[in-house]
Amino acid sequence: MDVKDVMRTQVVTVSADDSVHDAALELIARHAESALVRDADGGFIGLVSGRDLLQALLPAVSELMERGSFRGMSDLIEMRKSRASMKVTEVMTRDLNTIGPDMSLVKALGTMLAQRHRRLPVVSDGEVVGILTQQDLLRRVFLAG
Repeated sequence: MDVKDVMRTQVVTVSADDSVHDAALELIARHAESALVRDADGGFIGLVSGRDLLQALLPAVSELMERGSFRGMSDLIEMRKSRASMKVTEVMTRDLNTIGPDMSLVKALGTMLAQRHRRLPVVSDGEVVGILTQQDLLRRVFLAG
């Protein structure tokens, strides 16, 4: 079985010019864990995950906790508001490995595990044609008859 048999072909994308806030809203609206980031010409330049978006707040959270002034979720929301204009390109992963649609699932799994990726864009002839996630592989391995 190959990547093309399991990959997701509907890939969420955001623009490099989008704010962290707008990207988060897109992920929430599309029930997605990540989005490919495209430049003004439509080219794929990176990937941003929900984790990346949340980690954009962490330096400020660490500072608050060190000072002992972190009170709870309301502080986190205030930090989000103060960083609303931060661009996706500031937090995205740039140098992603990609895989091809004809790669075997076993090799794709090995690549994911060895490189500690949760998702890999699937590229054919220079174009993104899908994305393969750990969740896709988990379903295939554990729910297969």
